[in-house]
Formats: sequence, C-alpha cells, structure tokens
Amino acid sequence: MQIDTMAIRITCGSGEGPTEIASYDAALHEAGISNYNLVQVSSMIPRGAGVEVVKKMPDLGPFGDRLWVVQAKTTLRGRNKKAVAGLAWAKGEKAGIFYESSGGDDEEDVRKELNQGIEYCKGLRDWEFGDTNMKINSSNISKSEFVTSVVVGVYGKSENMF
Repeated sequence: MQIDTMAIRITCGSGEGPTEIASYDAALHEAGISNYNLVQVSSMIPRGAGVEVVKKMPDLGPFGDRLWVVQAKTTLRGRNKKAVAGLAWAKGEKAGIFYESSGGDDEEDVRKELNQGIEYCKGLRDWEFGDTNMKINSSNISKSEFVTSVVVGVYGKSENMF
C-alpha cells in the first residue's frame, strides 16, 4: 500500500502503567505509533496537506524510524483518574493550524479550551479558515498508578534517522 506523504493522520490512544513513561508507551501502542521515534513539531498544517482521523494506522515504514507529529498528551498520577487530551484543527487558504489541549481530566473543559484556543490562533493569522474539527480522547478510569491519553497528528510516513 502506498502511503500518502501529504496526509496527516489523527490517531489516539490511552494507556495505564506503573510509571509515567510506561503509561505513555501504552497510549502510543494503542494509537499504533509506539514503535517509532516521535519528533514533535509546532502546530502548522502545510498548504495542500489532507487531515484525516483514522481508527487504525497504516504501515508507516520501518520501526525505529522517526515520525513528525503534533501531539496532545495528558498523564495523570493516581488511581481512579481519567486523562483527557484533544486536538483541534482548521485548514485555510495559506496553511492550516492545530491547537493541542493537554493536562485535562474533563472532556467539556478540554473542548472549551480547544474552541477558545484555536479561535484565538486563527485570529492571529491574516487569512481565512474553513471549519474547525476536533478529536478528543478520554482514558478509562485508571486502575494503575499512572494513566495517559494522547491525540496525535502524524505527518506522512516514517523517515530514516540517519
């Protein structure tokens, strides 16, 4: 299968674990991107790029390669917690933007932050934008010491690290 290198795929996942990093890795595993080195970028969507929410990530290339991503991540410590993260995005005539909400434990609060944040960021630019889209991910109530929720925009396919 040919990977569209001008596509940004939105994936999400949640995970629990005995440590912060273990729960983060479990969330990345559920999102289908735990076997790559993630390189986080700021929030711009290149002109002409498509954005699609996927249920399952396609084969992005060899494990261990790097993936360019924009990422919302929430990790909470303590049992009986729920981690919520979200991405909002809008495409415009010159480029598009993402806005990330990280650190939340309430879906409605995350939704409000995404709406306020992306509207503000759109207002800073001197071009028109289309509709705003969102993806919010909530974990189950944690039974472990740490719980993480991620929503990640993956740019194209993996690239060799060297």
